[in-house]
Amino acid sequence: MLTASISEQLKVEIMRSYLIGSDRCLVHTKSPMLIGWEECTDLDVIKAFAPKCDPKYKPGLTWVGSKMPSALFKKVLGTIAQFPRMETAFSLYYKLSDKSWHIKVPAQYGHGASVRFEDNGDGVPAGYALIGSIHTHPEMGAFWSGTDMNDQSRKYGLHMVFGLRSGKVDQHKCTIFTPTAKYRCVTFVHDIKNVA
Repeated sequence: MLTASISEQLKVEIMRSYLIGSDRCLVHTKSPMLIGWEECTDLDVIKAFAPKCDPKYKPGLTWVGSKMPSALFKKVLGTIAQFPRMETAFSLYYKLSDKSWHIKVPAQYGHGASVRFEDNGDGVPAGYALIGSIHTHPEMGAFWSGTDMNDQSRKYGLHMVFGLRSGKVDQHKCTIFTPTAKYRCVTFVHDIKNVA
């Protein structure tokens, strides 16, 4: 589950409930940061304990943590502007105790159509957990490429991609990736329309 890894890092309690249908199983997750329904993969284990699944419940997760402050996001945009023709990546960190954000620019190698980076957490203030990433697509739209999908399937959490035109944000896409699915996320940045 998406929230299991994040909750282990942040040491928070997560409430879960299950619904079982003849052809599917849903698990409801409620934590200080995420709320929603996910497809469940351990159907046999919970079948005996869960009520019948009502078709009105649909899979989907929603970010309910604080939004990234626009001042911090402007710093991301400033860095993006310095590399208008090169894909760049940022690591997203979140501290549950005060609902604050930290952005890290990890060591990376990129060019116009790809970026490679690893983030081992060096230099990140205490109490912050890695919860996702942002990366850019210079002179392309905001979409999840095959490479992105492969990366996010191993680094699940909150992810955002920006399509750039002439070095400025033209489009953005925000998604919550879990080990089994991806869910559209409206945004986790405060006032993104007026900032980007």
